[in-house]
Amino acid sequence: MDAATFDDLVTAGRAAAERHEPERAVRFFDDALALWRGPAFADVVEWDFAALAAAGLHGRRDAVILDRLGTVSDLGDHDAAAAQLRSIVEREPLLERAWELLALAEYRAGRQAAAMATFRRARAVLADELGAEPGPGLTALYEKMLRHDPVLIPRRTPEKPTRRTRYVPAELTTLIGRDAAVAAVARQVDEHRLVALTGPGGVGKTRVAQRVANDSDDADGPWFVELAGVHDTPGISDALVNVLGLTAQGGVDMVGAMLRDRRCLVVLDNCEHLVESVAVVAEKLLRECPGLRILATSRVALGAEGERVHPLSPLVDGTDLFYERSAEPVGESERENVRRLCEALDNLPLALELAAAHTSVLSVTQLLDRLDDRFALLKARSSRTRGRHLSMRMVIDASYTALAPSQQTLMQQLAIFEGGFDFDAAAAVSGRGLDVLVDLAALVDASLVTVVGGDPRRYQMLEVLREYAAGEIPGDVRSAAVSAHVEWIRALAGDAYPGLRGPDCITWMRRIEAELPNVRAALAHCRDADIDVYLRIVGDLHWFWFRRGLIDEGVRLLAPVVSDAADSSSAALRIRVLSGRNLIAYLAGDGPTIFDSLQRLQSALDELGPDPDDAVDRGAVAEAATMLAFFYAGAGAVDIAATFATVSRGVVDTGRDSDALGELELAVGTAGLRSGDAAAAELHLSEAIRIASDSGYDWLLASGCWILAKSRISVGDLAGARPLLGRMIEACERSYDLTSWMVGVSTIAYVAFASGEATGAGLLTGVVRHRTELTGYDPENMDPIDMARYGAEIRAGIDADRLERDAAAGAVLSRGDVSTLVARFVTG
Repeated sequence: MDAATFDDLVTAGRAAAERHEPERAVRFFDDALALWRGPAFADVVEWDFAALAAAGLHGRRDAVILDRLGTVSDLGDHDAAAAQLRSIVEREPLLERAWELLALAEYRAGRQAAAMATFRRARAVLADELGAEPGPGLTALYEKMLRHDPVLIPRRTPEKPTRRTRYVPAELTTLIGRDAAVAAVARQVDEHRLVALTGPGGVGKTRVAQRVANDSDDADGPWFVELAGVHDTPGISDALVNVLGLTAQGGVDMVGAMLRDRRCLVVLDNCEHLVESVAVVAEKLLRECPGLRILATSRVALGAEGERVHPLSPLVDGTDLFYERSAEPVGESERENVRRLCEALDNLPLALELAAAHTSVLSVTQLLDRLDDRFALLKARSSRTRGRHLSMRMVIDASYTALAPSQQTLMQQLAIFEGGFDFDAAAAVSGRGLDVLVDLAALVDASLVTVVGGDPRRYQMLEVLREYAAGEIPGDVRSAAVSAHVEWIRALAGDAYPGLRGPDCITWMRRIEAELPNVRAALAHCRDADIDVYLRIVGDLHWFWFRRGLIDEGVRLLAPVVSDAADSSSAALRIRVLSGRNLIAYLAGDGPTIFDSLQRLQSALDELGPDPDDAVDRGAVAEAATMLAFFYAGAGAVDIAATFATVSRGVVDTGRDSDALGELELAVGTAGLRSGDAAAAELHLSEAIRIASDSGYDWLLASGCWILAKSRISVGDLAGARPLLGRMIEACERSYDLTSWMVGVSTIAYVAFASGEATGAGLLTGVVRHRTELTGYDPENMDPIDMARYGAEIRAGIDADRLERDAAAGAVLSRGDVSTLVARFVTG
């Protein structure tokens, strides 16, 4: 089975490499090589069939090692690849492909002379050992190096912006003993639009719901929404918006509007602390969305209209689950004792998994002896339902009391996290640094913390375990953990602010996405306790809400900047938050909030003066003045914009390229567009594009290309606008910026229309319209000056029936067809 898995992973890795997706390829290769834990078939290698098969596997492994090193070089880590390849050619000098990859890595690293020397050495070794000349691969590489063929530099295929069509977390372990329950719940979900899967903590509600969702064949879904870290009704809509990938304002009303014509299953997991709010949301969505079905998991019923309650019972017989989860193998001779132990634990899946984790140190008999008497005493005084609850409590007690004191404290501290955490987060919040590893590993071994996976690895605690640990934490430990958690998020946000704007923006977007429950928890803890820390976090993270299009959440979390409490905060701090508030209002097309934010930015700028001495204040002046210049220029108030641009230029270091200088050039170029000064627009926007291209600031690059394209369109230079829009689309695809991508495609549709390509304009209009229907984001709302005019001209200039027919055809185009269509119009 390992050999088959190895081959499957290698095939997937090579396919990813052929598609120019080196990150995915390396992950597949690493997973394949991780299956090797020594020689193949070591236990039976003396058999002839095994020896032959092992030799073949070893050969395939060696080839994969070379595949991986070639892909590492494709990713740009040429020195690391070259170092390992040198070691390989020293051990295996006749591996011609290793010589080829080594020379290529050296060439890509800029060491052409070393690459040529490697080729000469390879030729000499092959001649001495085999009496042969280098093969066609090495020879072709040598010729390409001589003429500096650009094909030697790897081409990366950018990830195209798209909306995911389903989301259900992967199942990390085998689901055992639940086939009948899954089938029964699936039938009820088919027959009833709202099903509540109820039962005590640890009975397996989430796992059954996951399987039902994974088996669903909805046209647009299923969607799995975790509510454990949500505390109020707005949080429910935030969680739905985040999972569904929506980009619009309006809370639950907007979610209902976006789901109205879709057929899908939505799972709402862990609802017990929000039953009334979830009931209200569920009833509203089900009334408005006839194709929607909801499966809720909760310890209690929701009490909603039309709800069908399905109580989930413990397993009939948990012995198979216990055997599967045992930390050490348990013999069949122990099956009767295992059955007795499972009965003592009421066959609750989580209780069985926790008990099975102890088989690394205790036998089944020892476990039974330790647990049986304690549970018998408790059960004698309770109903069966109460007994199950106490069984769960006591099995956690047994696991908890077996921990060392330092491990108990760590478990309490980790209960602060919501939505999971990584190693660095555990190290920071516990205050132990790298020393946390031993105790964290002990919690994992005891099944009290689950390894979710990923790189870096993430961990999580089941909600019932979090509740238990939270109940055990002393007040002083909790207070210190909360403070450390808030400080960890504050530091993370500070690092994220430049990261979300630069070449690593996708990595940072994904990281903040993963930590969003922790961000929300930290903000809830510090909003009333420390407004400065609150504002610092939301100010540094506003780019995330802007790029993800999480308008409702961004508006709500940034709103405290206009509260009385924020008036005592520094002007520099308020400027960053107000900038974020303004950007999100811009995305939503919310004119009144834009105007209010600009007025507040101007007041904060006046507090600092045009030329403060403090470096932080000077940065804030540049940020505020540039923002004001850009938006006043965009609104056509060119003279006012020029005044603010002058203020910004006074504090921005114009002697070196920087994000601030690029943004300033963007603002001045926008003023050129609005004033009709095409030459000024060309000059300043071209400079913004150059700076953005050099620094990897893709949002600035896309914005500069778009505004300059609009300037060229305004003077009739459609041919000059096309390549700029092509660069804009490439930047959006690199940075996974769907909203800007939609703006770019809408502008390309207008270029096609203005060029007499009515069919192309209709198709591209349909491409954007389809994504607007899916996400709620409309480029015409964002830019009521140009984009709204472009759309109006297209609708007025093309016969309505023809436009609708072409738009309908565009709406169903595949991603590949859309790319081909866009490429056709940006290349002319």
